[in-house]
Amino acid sequence: MAEMGLLEDLRKVFSLLPRPQKAKAGTRRDQRPHMQVVLVSATIHPESELLLRRFAPKGDMLIVQPSTSDKPSVKQLAYRVHPRRKTALLLYLLRRRASLRTHQVLVFARTVLRAQRLHQALTEGGITAALLHGDLTGAARRHALEAFKQGTVQVLVATNVAARGVDIPNLPFVVNFDLPGSPQEYLHRIGRTGRAGAAGTAISFVGTLETLESETSEGGHTKEPNQLAEMPDWMEAAQKLLGQRIEFRKVPGPWRDEPAGDS
Repeated sequence: MAEMGLLEDLRKVFSLLPRPQKAKAGTRRDQRPHMQVVLVSATIHPESELLLRRFAPKGDMLIVQPSTSDKPSVKQLAYRVHPRRKTALLLYLLRRRASLRTHQVLVFARTVLRAQRLHQALTEGGITAALLHGDLTGAARRHALEAFKQGTVQVLVATNVAARGVDIPNLPFVVNFDLPGSPQEYLHRIGRTGRAGAAGTAISFVGTLETLESETSEGGHTKEPNQLAEMPDWMEAAQKLLGQRIEFRKVPGPWRDEPAGDS
């Protein structure tokens, strides 16, 4: 809730809750009016520690180690794509009947600006899409999420604000338009699908290096094929954590990864 921008609302609610009162003489301890506070967080960040100190200054911390049964049931796929062709590839998959055309998709972008630009590109491309990020008002975020849950829009473009604490029943696809920065973020993102035993698929767009043009010994030119950009160090850790490798596939259908003229 804090990551959804509701921290100030939490503070207001907390201020209205009853505080312990001085017990009357002879009152047993278990009969004294009191308030219990339970704070739950998937991960502990500095911001979470500030909440702990404010709302439960004398509280005990219980850390539950993840078990294998907590791992999401998600098929993990990845496509190599030129960075300037990511938007074109997403539109291609959303329009392709055998890919994402008839499904709802949660798409993660790295920053608010990239999410805004992607949302605009999808809308201009004829895709119904909503936008969710931390700079929106609480009402706007709730409206976007509800529109997606109700099926009013096919795509929800979001930043990491939607990676935790958001339950979207029966969501079939998550797309990492931009790769996250850590295995924990990756796990939280793909955990939006494959929930409660349902099947789900996570697709990651992995940027390739620029196509290099080099001279041949005969004076002509040849183009070297796109090479896979350096994979983030955390991806190997994520695969070990999940006990499943990320499967790199060729983009289905008549797709050509040509960056010329695209943005």
